[in-house]
Amino acid sequence: MDENWIEWKGGECPVEPDTLVAVRLRNGVVCGDSYPLTAIHWDDCDSEEPSSWQHVGAPDDIIAYRLV
Repeated sequence: MDENWIEWKGGECPVEPDTLVAVRLRNGVVCGDSYPLTAIHWDDCDSEEPSSWQHVGAPDDIIAYRLV
């Protein structure tokens, strides 16, 4: 994985509210470069909305993130 990405295995959100992050989903889609982590809607993402930082085995589980 690119050195700017931090691998994520699920759990409590790893950064403070309103921190801008990009996320990589299990299905390979990358979302955001301008979304606060608390955002539920990912308007430019061609995938289902990632709803949390927990892993449930869904295609939209967050598997990596990076600070923007």
